[in-house]
Formats: sequence, C-alpha cells, structure tokens
Amino acid sequence: MPIVDCEDYYFAVNLAILAGKRDFLHYDVWLQRRISDVGTPFIKALLKYIKEHIITPIFEFQKRGPGNLAEITPD
Repeated sequence: MPIVDCEDYYFAVNLAILAGKRDFLHYDVWLQRRISDVGTPFIKALLKYIKEHIITPIFEFQKRGPGNLAEITPD
C-alpha cells in the first residue's frame, strides 16, 4: 500500500500534495480513488487541508491589507 493511501487521511493529503508537485502522483486519479474508497473521512481531511493551507492564509493576507504585497512578491 502506498503511503499516500494510509489511514491518517490528513497526513496522506499533505504527502500527496508534495508528491504531486514533484510529478510522483496524479491528483485526479488519486482523489477519485480515495473519495470512492474512503468517502466522508477523506473528504473532511481534504477540506481541512484546503481551509488551513489555502483559505486561512488568504484571509490573513486580506486582513493585512494591500500595503503588504511586497511580503509575497518574489525578488
């Protein structure tokens, strides 16, 4: 069993993101299989990841205002 298929779904999502960035994993196939095999617990872990790593940082950036754009602009 690949480690991205472990039962610690939140860990598996984090690891899969890294694996996908390096082209070791095809997100579409993996997500379809995990959602059909596991269902709700996996979806909850996926939504938790999205909230913590995408939505929350966006809200925090918006709170700081547009004056802090230099913080995220690459040199």
